[in-house]
Amino acid sequence: MSARNRKVERELAAAEALLNAMPELRRGTLRGADRPDVRMLVPGAEIGIEHTELSFDHELLRAEHEIGSVFAEARKMALGALPLTLDAAVAVRDDARPAKRDRRTHAARLVALIAREVPFVADDGRMHKFHSPADPLAERVYLRHVPSYRRPFIGPFSVGIAASGIRSHVEACIAGKDALRADYEACAEFWLLIVVPDECRANFADESEFPKLGSFRSGFNRAFIMGRLSGAVAELTLERPD
Repeated sequence: MSARNRKVERELAAAEALLNAMPELRRGTLRGADRPDVRMLVPGAEIGIEHTELSFDHELLRAEHEIGSVFAEARKMALGALPLTLDAAVAVRDDARPAKRDRRTHAARLVALIAREVPFVADDGRMHKFHSPADPLAERVYLRHVPSYRRPFIGPFSVGIAASGIRSHVEACIAGKDALRADYEACAEFWLLIVVPDECRANFADESEFPKLGSFRSGFNRAFIMGRLSGAVAELTLERPD
């Protein structure tokens, strides 16, 4: 199969997955096209569906992966060092880029940082928040006791790239496609389908954040974001440009 045919097959599969995930959408016959990538024939009209994949900075992806490894190491160190019922949610600095060789150092520093604050955590489940201006990884930490826990937990405040991080990538993606929309063949409506590729799994893009991304300015009639692996889909809120 040629590269062109593989591209068309991927675009049609994504459009089909969108329609399956959101049965409330108008449904019609799909065919591969160009500008936009997919045309859907519905009674009396055609809807153009432009397919694109969200692109993340690979340096950021590597950093996200290493940050996850730091948390995993910190959870091991926490056993015996922190109360078994402790839950720690760590807001990581935007510019954090930990190196693999420093993994244990970061983990040990994080556990020690949390241990110093444990005496200030109430037993009734209330959250104790503190900032850590000197720590190169943790910007702030949220601590509480969860009675059902049988071992302490240390994890990120939000999984992978936070909503604000996803938003900036989605915004750039929409702007890029909007700039090309004038070249599209005529359709009754234009939809944009943004797919989060396999390399940006839940470790990097938290799909639970999709519905929280806010509104975007765009000339598209509708826009959707979808995780390729999970099939999770959310419709984005669009505002028409002036």
